[in-house]
Amino acid sequence: FAEQMEVTIRHHALESGCFVVNATGWLSDEQIRSVTPDPNLQKALRGGCHTAIVSPEGRHLAPPLTEGEGMVIADLDMALIAKRKRMMDSVGHYARPELLSLAIDDRPAATTVPMHTLSSHPRSPDHDDDRRPRIEPRTESRAGGQPPADDGAPVLRVAAG
Repeated sequence: FAEQMEVTIRHHALESGCFVVNATGWLSDEQIRSVTPDPNLQKALRGGCHTAIVSPEGRHLAPPLTEGEGMVIADLDMALIAKRKRMMDSVGHYARPELLSLAIDDRPAATTVPMHTLSSHPRSPDHDDDRRPRIEPRTESRAGGQPPADDGAPVLRVAAG
């Protein structure tokens, strides 16, 4: 579990561009025996300690504490937050107005389209380069040369062009 915690907190620091302070509990053998006498359940209570402080760059700022009681102490350089967020835009292009725009077509449109018309969907008269996905009924056979399943649900192939 400690290895999973390390990967998780380092990923969170990188993805969020933030410092992560992770504090886990530690149980002595005596405490574990007082929780449960079952040796199989006792295994689950051992080896999960990973107390650490991770920078926005995903680096440990001090050696992590993986067993026993103790403290992890580190100085945090807040400039690392801005540095990381400049390097990786975790919000994606949605936070970059010069790269993404949203055009809303408020003209009335049909809310249902018969299946037989999807393969020959007409292009909008106002758009020369209409980039809507083309949807065609799938007619090829399944693996092993079997015909497509006929369970009543439409089987579609979607191709964006």
